[in-house]
Amino acid sequence: MNAKKLITAVFIVTLLLANFSLAADYYVDPDGNDLDAGTSWATAFATIQAGINAASGSNIIDVNLGTYYETIDFNGKAITLQSTDPNNWDVVADTIIDGNGAGTVVTLNSGEDANSILSGFTITGGNATNGGGIYCSGTQGNPTSPTINKCIIADNTANSGGGICSNVTYGMLSVNNCIVQNNNASNGGGIYQGYYGGIDLKNSIIHNNQASTGGGGIYRQNYSGITVTNCTITENAASTNGGGINLFGTGGATIKNSIIWNNTAGTSGDEIYGTTTSVTYSDIKGGYSGASNIDSDPCFVNTATDDYHIKGNSPCYNAGASGSYTGQTDIDNQTRLINGTVDIGADEIPDAWYVDADADGANNGSSWRDAFATLQQALDATATNGNIDEIWVANGTYYPDEGTGHTNDDRTEAFELAANIAVYGGFSGNEISRSSRDPATNLTILSGDIDKNATPDSNNSYNVVVGAAGATLDGFTITNGYANHGSTLQYQCGGGMYNNSVSPTVTNCIFDDNHAPAGRGGAMYNNNSDPVITDCAFTDNSCYGGNNYGGGAMWNIYSNPTITDCLFSGNSANSHGGAIHSRYSNPTMIRCIFSDNTAIWGSGGAVTNRFDCLPTIISCSFIDNTANHWGGGMYNNDSDSTIVNCLFIGNSCSRDTNGGGGIFNSSDSDITVTNCTFSGNSTLYYGGAMCNASSSDPIITNCIFWDNTADVDGNEVCNNNASATIAYSDIEGGSDGVHNMGGGTSTLTNIISSNPNFVDAGNDNYHIDSDSTAVIDAGDNSAISETTDLDGNDRTVNGDSSGGAEVDMGCYEYQG
Repeated sequence: MNAKKLITAVFIVTLLLANFSLAADYYVDPDGNDLDAGTSWATAFATIQAGINAASGSNIIDVNLGTYYETIDFNGKAITLQSTDPNNWDVVADTIIDGNGAGTVVTLNSGEDANSILSGFTITGGNATNGGGIYCSGTQGNPTSPTINKCIIADNTANSGGGICSNVTYGMLSVNNCIVQNNNASNGGGIYQGYYGGIDLKNSIIHNNQASTGGGGIYRQNYSGITVTNCTITENAASTNGGGINLFGTGGATIKNSIIWNNTAGTSGDEIYGTTTSVTYSDIKGGYSGASNIDSDPCFVNTATDDYHIKGNSPCYNAGASGSYTGQTDIDNQTRLINGTVDIGADEIPDAWYVDADADGANNGSSWRDAFATLQQALDATATNGNIDEIWVANGTYYPDEGTGHTNDDRTEAFELAANIAVYGGFSGNEISRSSRDPATNLTILSGDIDKNATPDSNNSYNVVVGAAGATLDGFTITNGYANHGSTLQYQCGGGMYNNSVSPTVTNCIFDDNHAPAGRGGAMYNNNSDPVITDCAFTDNSCYGGNNYGGGAMWNIYSNPTITDCLFSGNSANSHGGAIHSRYSNPTMIRCIFSDNTAIWGSGGAVTNRFDCLPTIISCSFIDNTANHWGGGMYNNDSDSTIVNCLFIGNSCSRDTNGGGGIFNSSDSDITVTNCTFSGNSTLYYGGAMCNASSSDPIITNCIFWDNTADVDGNEVCNNNASATIAYSDIEGGSDGVHNMGGGTSTLTNIISSNPNFVDAGNDNYHIDSDSTAVIDAGDNSAISETTDLDGNDRTVNGDSSGGAEVDMGCYEYQG
C-alpha cells in the first residue's frame, strides 16, 4: 500500500513531549554492537533482541532504519519497542524485522500486557506453525494482552494466522493502525484468533491475504471474540469459507464502521461467513443485516497499486457511527471527524485536496506527503469527488499546461476553477489548519509563462485563471497572462483571470504583470459577473486596445464587483481606465488605493466609468495617476458615481486641451462627492481638481479643494455646460476657485476659503490637526452616510470642543 501521513497538531505536541520527556532507554542500529551498552546511538546494540534482553520495567527501545534478520521474543516485558518515527509510513516501511523463514518473527507468549507495545515496524519473512509474523499466546492464569501499533505485517506464512496468530486465552490483543497484507495460512491468511480470547482491531487494513482453508482475511475460532472498528478488509481469498472473515462456531463478533469488500470464498461467504453479534454502519459487498449498513462500491483510490484510501465521492463518507469511534486519527494519523461524522473504513476523507510540486509520495492528493504535483490534478479531481470542497496548495510555481490531460505549451490552457470549490495558496506543505498558512512568506504562483522564458509574450497562456460560480481563489500570485488572440473574445481579455457570468471570491491575491495587448482587462475581465475581491494587489498590468478597450488591471461590463482593501498600482491602458474600466456596471470600491496608474492616450488615469454605471467609491485614495485626456484620477461618462471619504492627490492630465486633474465628469454624470480631499492635482486645461461638462450636475458637500492647479482656469473646479452644487466645503480662492463656462453654473453654500493646514502635505500627509480650525466641525452632518473617515476613525467628533459634534470637512476627521 502507498502509505501516507498527515500528523495532527495534538499528535505533534504529543510526539515532541515524548521525545523530550520519554527519551529511549536503549538503542538499536544495524551498525551497532551487542557488546556495547546500548544506551545511546553511539553505543547502540546491533540486534533488537539484545535491546529487549537489556530492557526492563517501562523501558523504551528505539530502533534505527534498516533490516534486522532475526526473530524476537518480548519475554513478558512491559516495554515499548519502536522505530524512530512510528507515525511516518516511510520509516515504518524501512524499519524491517525479517524472520528469514526461521519461525515466528515476533513472539509475545509470556503474559505481556497492554504496556507491551510493538510500534512502527515492517514484520516479514516469518514461517511458523502459528503466527508467521506475530504470535501471541497465554494461559488462563497468565493471559497475554499486548498492543501492536502502526506496523506493516506482510509476506509471512503459517498454518494458523499467516500475519498474526492470537491464542491469548482470556487476554485481549489490540491491533491499531496496522496494514496486514500478502500473508498465507491454512486458516486465517491475515489474522487467526484462537480459543477463549479476543482481538480488538481498529483503523487497520487487511488485504490480499490467502487462506488455503478458511478466513482469507480473518479467522475467528470457537469461543473467542473479535471487535472490528473502522477497518478495511478487501481482496482477501479463502478456498472454503469466509473470504473476508470466517466466524467459526460460537463466539462474539462486533463489526462497525468497516468496509468488507471484494473478498472471495471458494465455498461460502465471500465477505463474512458465520454468525456475528453485530454488524452496523458498515459497507458490505452483497449487503448484510444490521443498522445503517450499506452495499455500495466504496470507491477506493486505486486497488491496482494497493491504495485503499477512499475517494471524495465515496458512499462511506460521513456514513459511520461517530459514537463508536473513540480515536482522534485514522490510519494516516489524519484527523478523524473532519466534518462531524466519522467515515466508514480505515481512512478518513481529508477536508481538502493537497497540492505540492515537490511531493514525492503517491501523488493522489490525500495528504501533504501524497499531494498532487500539479494544481490541475486537484481541479480535475473535484469533478468526481464531490465531498471535498477545498484545495490547499504549497508554495511554488504552477503552470496551467501541466498535468495529465493537459497539453504542454498550449496557450488555451488555464486553471479553470471549479464551482463552489475554494483554492487556497500560501502553505509551506506541513500545515494541518488553514489558519497556519502564510501567503506572504510561502509564495504560491500561478504563472502563464508556459514556455518558461520569464517574459510576458505571445507564447504565454491567454488566461492564467478562469473563474467559476461560487469558487474561491485565496493566497496566490497570478502572473504572466497574455491575452492577445486575434478573434476569440476570451483569449483577448483577462490575461490574469477571465470571469464570464460567474461570481468567484478572490482574496489575498497579487495580479502582477498580466497583459491584454489586443483586448480588455489586463489582469481581470468581468462580464455579467459579480466577483468579490478583497485584500488583493493589482500591479504592472496593462491593456493596449483601441478606443473601446481599456482597464489595464480590470474591465467590468454588466458586472457588479465588490472590491475592498485592494491596491492598484503601476497599471496602464492605451485607452480609458489605467486601472479599472467599467461599462453598464455598478462596482463598489472600499478602502482601495490607486497609485501611479496611467491612461496613456485616453481618460481616467485610475478609474473610468462609462455608460450608465452607478459606482460606489468609499474611503479610497487616488495618488499620482495620469491621463492623457480627461480625468487624471477618475473619468465618469454618463455615470452617477457616489464618492465618499476619498483622497485625490497628485493626479494629472497631460494634454493641453483636456481637463479634470482629479475627476472629469461628462454626459449627464450626476455624481455625489462627500467628505473628500483634493490637493496637488493638475491639468494643462480647465479644472485642476474637477471638471464637469455636458450637463453633468455634481453635488459636492464637506470637501476640501486646496492647492490644485489648472493652466487655463478653474484651479479647483470648472463647470462647462454643467451645474455644480457645492456646500460646506473649503475651496482655495472661494468662488474664484470655481470657473463657469459654456453656460455652466455653480451654486455655492457655506463655502470657506481658509488654509486647511494639512499636517504635512509635502510628504503626502493630508490629515488635519488642531491648527485646522477652519475645517474642524465645519461640515454638514445631514450629508454624511458613513460613520467612519478614511482612517476608519469615528466621524462627527467634537473636534473644537464647543457646541455639538459636527463632521469635519475633508476625508479625515480630527480626533481631538
